[in-house]
Amino acid sequence: MEIFYCEVQEMVTVEAFFEGLYVTILGVTVVFAVLMILALAMYGIGYLERALIEREKPAVEAIQKPKEEKVKVEEKPAIEPKKLAIITAAILVRVLYWAYAFNVFTLEFLALGGS
Repeated sequence: MEIFYCEVQEMVTVEAFFEGLYVTILGVTVVFAVLMILALAMYGIGYLERALIEREKPAVEAIQKPKEEKVKVEEKPAIEPKKLAIITAAILVRVLYWAYAFNVFTLEFLALGGS
């Protein structure tokens, strides 16, 4: 007949609990920092797009003049929208790459105990 031994795990110590709490707080802080950097990058890209693409401004006429034939000249934006979309996508990919690399580096740093 075999004897079966059952080991009972000890309760979690206060030190282990606080260590887990600190790691969790650090992880949440890093995630929100990365999200904040991405939000700022996207805001900057949107601002740049608005600055580069000139919007049409409606002309306000206070007095109705007799109708004259007007020749409309279409103004082209400084950068074509397709090229601007490609540039925006390239910038976002680069930002996401650096955010991922920073996150991996931080996790490896924590896993190695800060050495």
